[in-house]
Amino acid sequence: MGFLDNDSITVDAILTKYGRKKLANGQPLGVTGFALSDDGVDYTMWNTSHPSGSANYGDGITALPMLEVPPNNAINMRYKLYNRTSRNAQYGGVIALGNNTDFTFESVQTSYYEITPSTNNVPDNQYAFRFYDVTPLIIEGNVTLDDISYSFDEYPPDMEIPRSAVYYGTSIRIYAAPTRANRTVYMTVEGQESGAFKDVTLNIVPNIDTPAG
Repeated sequence: MGFLDNDSITVDAILTKYGRKKLANGQPLGVTGFALSDDGVDYTMWNTSHPSGSANYGDGITALPMLEVPPNNAINMRYKLYNRTSRNAQYGGVIALGNNTDFTFESVQTSYYEITPSTNNVPDNQYAFRFYDVTPLIIEGNVTLDDISYSFDEYPPDMEIPRSAVYYGTSIRIYAAPTRANRTVYMTVEGQESGAFKDVTLNIVPNIDTPAG
């Protein structure tokens, strides 16, 4: 959902793939909440030297063009606005994953990582694990899949046709899928209450033999 222009308050609502599927099946959308974000806002344009005074400090920000929103919150809602549990809170949430945010997989099935995040300052009861390409991986653990890709087909990892997905839960176990190529996958861990997030890099090295030819 986004404003189409800066001259009038016109709101454009775009359904996700899941929303379109529900309507196609004759089901109500059942919207129970909404989220706000300030993606695309450049706060460095706050100009305290504006010649018209303090009422116009934010003119540069409010004049920024707004791109039409894509129907995928993993792309356009990286910086959500959220309610603090206390008005006196001094710090926002910070995702903690230990000292490592760069993982390397060297074999199939025997090499895996169990990622159990926690959030400092603001508690989170659930996390979203967002993968921008899940094809080189095998995902296990007590998580629920939300397929956000735009294709219903599944392709072998070595075809390098990306398939995005989000898993929800408190921890996730990640294996490398069989591949003959070096692959790099980016994952974002996001706290569902705090709005905090941390980016993770997953490196997959070739783990199956290439036939001699």
